[in-house]
Amino acid sequence: MNITSPRQLIHALPSLVGTIGPDSVLLVELSDGQIHSNAHISHVSSAEGLASIDRSVHSLNAGENTSLVALAFTQNEELATSSLKMVQSCADQNGIHILDLLHVFGSQWRSILCLDEECCPKTGNPVDSAEFDGHVDGRRTDELPVAEFQLRARTLDQKEQQARDEAFASGVSWPLGDPRDLYEYRDTTVTEVMRILTRSMDTLRRGFWNDAACVGKALLDIRSRDGVLRRILDDEHHREIVSHNLVLLYCVVPIEYRPTIATVFAGARWLEGDRITTRHAIDVALEENSEYSLARLLDTALIHAVPHRVWFDSLSAVSYEKCLAGAA
Repeated sequence: MNITSPRQLIHALPSLVGTIGPDSVLLVELSDGQIHSNAHISHVSSAEGLASIDRSVHSLNAGENTSLVALAFTQNEELATSSLKMVQSCADQNGIHILDLLHVFGSQWRSILCLDEECCPKTGNPVDSAEFDGHVDGRRTDELPVAEFQLRARTLDQKEQQARDEAFASGVSWPLGDPRDLYEYRDTTVTEVMRILTRSMDTLRRGFWNDAACVGKALLDIRSRDGVLRRILDDEHHREIVSHNLVLLYCVVPIEYRPTIATVFAGARWLEGDRITTRHAIDVALEENSEYSLARLLDTALIHAVPHRVWFDSLSAVSYEKCLAGAA
């Protein structure tokens, strides 16, 4: 199982550590969305409990590809904050990357790193709430299979590679002259990209490689890419299937298209507040192209624990028409 949200992590932990008592802290190392190791510290309200936090964090051997999530299970907000801040301080001393600090109380949870009341209100987010709403292809989105969300290129067989190369071989004919023609071309392209991304896809479907080439080439154009992101913002009920399809495309497109697709995928997940998957996607995008500006922008936001609502608001502030026409 891949962990793609705080709620999903909270649900997974009892099966791994058993009963979680009150006033406990769990330390979880995540690597590419997978739980790498964990430590359970009980009775953190006592001096021995606090000492155990210090020992546990200092004993971690988090590598470059792992991040730490700490969860405080307590009804006492002050105790949760102090124990999680202690984890953060110890992690900083050891150069361990903190992905999130979560307070779980009753049937609610919140991130103490998130200062956005809409994202993480003081009253918390429900642990058992459905992650998504709406319908996709006649099914509720919360009935769709859980996405693996692993951006890993797969090896194509000879027939697949030939079909892919043929689809991506043709260039893009951009209209010349009238800016209105260029705007309409981008609008048509973005509409087609969203049509492709919001329906079920698989590599065996006839026309798949042409669709993959359409999406890949469109996203290389910054204004078309921003138009797609704006449409993903507006179409919240399809974000899950769009995310599934972007992962599928990343796994099979030529290497030069991967950073853009990974970054658009990150943008879609960040709209949902899915910090873990966003972090994974941005790391992948920057590994493919360390100079890709949008990936670097999101990387900076994640490093500084900027609430995902800021990303949501920044996209909302620019109309779809402005995205296609450009800011100038």
